[in-house]
Amino acid sequence: PYLMARARDVEALGRLLLASARGERTRLPAGSVLVAERLAAPEALVCIEARVAGVALAAPAEQSSGLSLLEALGVPAVAGLDDLFHRARDGARAIVDADRGVLVLDPSRSDLTIARRKRKRIATATPPASRLRSVR
Repeated sequence: PYLMARARDVEALGRLLLASARGERTRLPAGSVLVAERLAAPEALVCIEARVAGVALAAPAEQSSGLSLLEALGVPAVAGLDDLFHRARDGARAIVDADRGVLVLDPSRSDLTIARRKRKRIATATPPASRLRSVR
């Protein structure tokens, strides 16, 4: 399993480097939710750079090396969603609640309001990484 995960990381890095060499840019709109089978570490960096709102994965968490990067930087993610590709569709609104391990598709107005309040509360309680200082 460890070697398979590393192989997925190398493969993902190769795909990203090849796309970059061709002048192709990954198109992830800021604030979107990425839906995928798995997420390798290099792909997580693309998600972070694009400022995605969250990530939903079909495969179990242990098959996605990129989840630890997302978690470290506060990007919510859920994994192990068996019927993800049957339920999710392009352009649908979604809320990723990593605390509860839930993906809400086509949320109601009240769900959106609650999610926005929670995100605002977290943003004001946690200092941005740019304000963190190392201690010697």
